Amino acid sequence: MDVDKIRQWLQFAQQMQGGGDFWNSIFDKDYTNSFGQQQTTNQPNHPTSPFTMEQSAAPKTTFPLVDILMDEQFLYIIASLPGVAKEDLNLAVTNDTVILKGIVRPVIPNAHTISTESKYGPFERAIKLTESIDASKIKAKYMNGLLIVTFEKTIRNAEPIDIE
Repeated sequence: MDVDKIRQWLQFAQQMQGGGDFWNSIFDKDYTNSFGQQQTTNQPNHPTSPFTMEQSAAPKTTFPLVDILMDEQFLYIIASLPGVAKEDLNLAVTNDTVILKGIVRPVIPNAHTISTESKYGPFERAIKLTESIDASKIKAKYMNGLLIVTFEKTIRNAEPIDIE
């Protein structure tokens, strides 16, 4: 093993990383999640932790997860909102956009976080509609952590235009 080559690699890696402590930037790194909460990527030696959890480099996901379905008469938006109380949820429709806002509250608010994969805090998601809808006929139902919004599609007849 060539120690000089390892040193050169380490110097190169530090330069590419922008200076600072290269290894500390990789291991035991603190970061802020998408809700502004301070998190730690690795706490294997936490004295009160009965277990540890392997961390994976999972891609960021948009919250809440949304499915959009359509049949001949209706357009459906189904939002997955685990742990969100109905009182903490707001739904609005403007022009061709559905706006979903709310807050995910921790189940045990004063507990020390060892590891978390859940999202907590405020969220907002705008969903652009591609179909014409009748805003007066929107229905929303919330059950078992799923928000189901039903839109009745409007059928617009082609209007003739006079050509001069």
